[in-house]
Amino acid sequence: MNHNEKLDIVLGVFDKKIMPISFDEIANETKSNLNLKDLTLLNAILNKLIKDYYVESISINNININTHKESNEHKYRITFEGKMFIFDGGYAVDYENRNSHQIEINRIKNLQINLQQKLNLLTFWVTIGTLIAAVYYAIEVLKYFSVIRKTF
Repeated sequence: MNHNEKLDIVLGVFDKKIMPISFDEIANETKSNLNLKDLTLLNAILNKLIKDYYVESISINNININTHKESNEHKYRITFEGKMFIFDGGYAVDYENRNSHQIEINRIKNLQINLQQKLNLLTFWVTIGTLIAAVYYAIEVLKYFSVIRKTF
């Protein structure tokens, strides 16, 4: 499984949820699909999703009713851009599109190089033909003014 597929799996977890979810909930949802041995990969994936503006990190203040202590809980939720990105196919499809564009660009570059080489060859032969014509007509002009003798 490549990194794009892993990003899509984590982003897909958010797409299924309406409410913001905690890091532990994300880890539980993706543990089997991502084969997580430690949570550093999941943390890196979340940071990438946040950086790309597909997921946002929010802080929720909770007050414990019994102790009246305030706690700050960190949760994540998908953004509208993230929903649209998943709808369009996610990271895997985006990578394939960029890769296919690059392949097309390389094909066009190779075609352009090939055509340039053919054009250079054509230019070479036109130059040779022009030189031959110039020599022929120079000889004809010299014959006309009797600078050189006519042979037939």
